[in-house]
Amino acid sequence: MRPILLAFVVGIAFWMSSVVAMAQPSRGGVTVTLGGTVLTIPPIVGFRVPAEGEREILSIVRPSVPPGNRLLATFFAESDLQRFAAGREPRIDQFQVAQVARRVESLDVTVSDFQGVRRAIKDDHSVLIRALAPAQRRQIDAIERGGPAPMPSLIQVSFAEPLPLGTIEDHERAVGIHYLTRAFRDEDGGRADRISVAASIAVWVRNRILYLDALCVTPTADDFTRCRKQLRDWIAAVQAANR
Repeated sequence: MRPILLAFVVGIAFWMSSVVAMAQPSRGGVTVTLGGTVLTIPPIVGFRVPAEGEREILSIVRPSVPPGNRLLATFFAESDLQRFAAGREPRIDQFQVAQVARRVESLDVTVSDFQGVRRAIKDDHSVLIRALAPAQRRQIDAIERGGPAPMPSLIQVSFAEPLPLGTIEDHERAVGIHYLTRAFRDEDGGRADRISVAASIAVWVRNRILYLDALCVTPTADDFTRCRKQLRDWIAAVQAANR
């Protein structure tokens, strides 16, 4: 079972290697072999693996992949890579990471088996939702409904603890949970208070379970809607590439 997402969403920093054991860039994304099963992990529009000359971007991030997991692919937003190519230190506004749990990467997992993983993830998340105060629940309802106001004015998110939202995806072959996180960051010569969406998604493809993690800065409600659409688009792309 996958470790809790809190270290991922609070730390925000992560380490990335575009080529790991048995993982190679391909025209449609990254091709990986898990226990003899070949899978393709594609990026969505606007994301890609850094090119050879952009690999220095990795020096500004640090490892956060759990020791029991193997990193398969990381995709940066094109806008972040463009800032880097222009000689400016990039803000990491968006990234998407695919991982696998080492202890099960070579095991065949049926769709029926996956339902146990799916239930466990939802049960754990529901405990966090039930623990929220009524005011926090009202904030979540307002966020889910959307609107034109900037996200920071809609919510009260602690710097120490992410605010759990509902499931981003939930069906027989995928389940995803997401949170709102808050952090200060250096931006344009100053310190900015930024709200982000962080997500952790389990996807069943070809008798394997992949874990897709992502972070997306959401200063406005429109950005929040866009980030959630990107998550769903990535889930659909991974499933379509591995039918």
